[in-house]
Amino acid sequence: KLHDWAHLKQMVLPKAQVAEDAALTMVRAQLQLSEMAILDVDKLCKAALTQCVLAWWQLPEASPWSCAPALHAFQRAVELAESWRVAMEFTVQGGAGAQYQELKDVCDTWKLRTPNEWEPLRWWSDVLTWRNQVYNMTIRQFSALQAAAPTLHQMGYRDKAWSVNRLGHVARLHGLPEACVHAINTLYGFNAMEVQEAFVKVQEQAKAYMLRPAEHLHGLNLITSTNMDYFQPPHQAEMVSLKAQFLDLLGEHDAAHAAFSEALTLWSLSPDAWVAWGRFCDERYVATKQPAFLEYAGACFAQGIRLSGPEARALVPRLLHLLMLDPHGAEAIGVRTLAAQAADLPTWVWLP
Repeated sequence: KLHDWAHLKQMVLPKAQVAEDAALTMVRAQLQLSEMAILDVDKLCKAALTQCVLAWWQLPEASPWSCAPALHAFQRAVELAESWRVAMEFTVQGGAGAQYQELKDVCDTWKLRTPNEWEPLRWWSDVLTWRNQVYNMTIRQFSALQAAAPTLHQMGYRDKAWSVNRLGHVARLHGLPEACVHAINTLYGFNAMEVQEAFVKVQEQAKAYMLRPAEHLHGLNLITSTNMDYFQPPHQAEMVSLKAQFLDLLGEHDAAHAAFSEALTLWSLSPDAWVAWGRFCDERYVATKQPAFLEYAGACFAQGIRLSGPEARALVPRLLHLLMLDPHGAEAIGVRTLAAQAADLPTWVWLP
């Protein structure tokens, strides 16, 4: 898990009292690959796959969930064999003129082949932290090619950033903000990444801080200290919207209201920003009973629905609830919002 290969080789494997199963065989193969001693890795990968098949045959006929750990082991074994092919390509080829087609195919496949979001985070960690080692190997291989082949030079950085951000995202979805922040803070190791991935990195950190009341001020400082000049207007709007949400959580409601308005001035086509502002206005209406906030909430929800944000579509029942059951709903939501915007809303959102 820690990828401390030297300690593993010298202190753990010689003394380990563990079964000779697929998991141990894969650890041995990973150790060989980490040292680029790749001659025996293919044999170890095939042995691991054989052990996975034997474990599969021994499973009872039961719930499909009982097969999930075996399927996870198969994925790890297959990706270990793919890592060996990448290492072989590094050994055989070299320089800016090489195509590295095997590496490109494997990296593209890995983005499409991830665990399911509901599967345990440790399975995600097993897969993505090993890929992180392969991306580090790629970065070292291409470290001298920045001038000669900039596309190759960026390949390892790009895929590494995507992988780390994905792991952080899944950790946050599982309600583990500490794991999200830890992964993003410790697995990068490099500052070079594309603007899109830099945005996702800050976004995931901020949303993780949002889940921890003691870290709300930390999250606000993260947003305010980020240089927005690198980002396009849609990303700038999302960042300012996150800033507004932190201000709301810290009790700065007037500043939050102004920040939401600023975010949608930067990019008015962001459904997430409209929904966040609508939720804020909805909460302020519940707290203050000022009809103006109800009108703002209805308008924001309607804009989010018009832009087809999936979160906004889930708020259609709330919009109808405010329209029908709130004392000010008919006037604030019906007359001032829906009457004016109904023609712009896609008809199908009402069908459910």
